[in-house]
Amino acid sequence: MKANLLAVALLVQVLTLPAGARQVSTLTNARQLTHFRLTYDRTISDDDAGRIAKSLERGFEVIHKRLAFAPSRKIPVSLFSSVEKVRSVLRYKVFDDAYFDDGRIILILPGLQEEGRVLDPAIDRVVARAFTAEIVRCPPWVAEVYSIAAGYDLARCGSPTRTTIANFSDLGEDLSRADSPDAIRATFANLGATAKFLVERYGDAKMDALIAQFRAARPVEEAFENAFGEKYSLIEKDWANYIRSNVRE
Repeated sequence: MKANLLAVALLVQVLTLPAGARQVSTLTNARQLTHFRLTYDRTISDDDAGRIAKSLERGFEVIHKRLAFAPSRKIPVSLFSSVEKVRSVLRYKVFDDAYFDDGRIILILPGLQEEGRVLDPAIDRVVARAFTAEIVRCPPWVAEVYSIAAGYDLARCGSPTRTTIANFSDLGEDLSRADSPDAIRATFANLGATAKFLVERYGDAKMDALIAQFRAARPVEEAFENAFGEKYSLIEKDWANYIRSNVRE
């Protein structure tokens, strides 16, 4: 009787968890890495898990070298064998290989490998996002832009679709309000275009300097001016023109 009651109690606890937590709870295999806690599907081979683990640690070293700090804890990573196993909680429909959400990296194995080789840009993107999540004063839209730039896949998000965007704050508002697949895709198209604009205009080193400014708790305008060496109003004006000139017809 007690065993039955315990089983029922555990079932109730699982069913009342958020959908994402229930998905993660189905991952039965685990590895403790130097900087990550990796859990993965039992259908994933040790060789595949090992390649992902190696790429994660490589990505950590790349971003650590760029930003000169490290997260305060091991980063949790959940690795799934197919997109179907995580589709119900796949928030960022634009990415079907890797994304960061609610303090955790989610990886989908088929999208991360090509001919047995791990595609490192996706790993770098989500590892960078995990780093920036530690910076309280870094606006989420800046964190997303930096992570897209760190993945060196600036065309991945598609072309901008919004012609009325005028201020950087619009990016933050769009990101916070995006609650449908179409809205999310449109938002990330603008974030991707923003990453492309900033990288092409200023380069990687100044992108790193921007994140350092937020680590120092600088306000947005001061952070941009200190990192990029131009007036915030000029940067914003030229960026808005860039977005409008690249809107998909």
